[in-house]
Amino acid sequence: MMARPVPSAQEWEWLQKNPLKIITRPALPPSRDRRMSSDETDQMVYAAGSDYSTKILRTSAAFLFAIETGLRAGEIAARRPENIDLEHRVAHLSHTKNGTALNIPLSVRAIEILKAMGNFNLTTKQISTLFRKIKNRCFRQNVFPVDSVKIDTLCSDG
Repeated sequence: MMARPVPSAQEWEWLQKNPLKIITRPALPPSRDRRMSSDETDQMVYAAGSDYSTKILRTSAAFLFAIETGLRAGEIAARRPENIDLEHRVAHLSHTKNGTALNIPLSVRAIEILKAMGNFNLTTKQISTLFRKIKNRCFRQNVFPVDSVKIDTLCSDG
């Protein structure tokens, strides 16, 4: 944030030395390179329950849809039925995190989820919050170790 103004201040002789030279940037966190096993995924879905009218179950379906498509929570929340082409098995995203439009191929399982759920009717915040709630249910039941859940698609801000 100060990388541009400080050199300019030096150039204009407002500063003699660059005070930012002694500051080191924090290290980047380690990347997430582990995917959930199918057993862990099944246990997350089981922890969500079976009442199709609840937001927590719709979040579970969104979680499965994210695994199938690689979409982020925000992209799932922004998805509209008119942007789904079931005949060609493609979801069109007009707004993505990087600002470009994308066509995402849909697997057979992704299409099954869409047909079963219709629209998820969830916001990005609801998906993130309820996903954590499902995850916490699994932890209380000792379903799997805490450090094994690393789902970038739903924990990151969409």
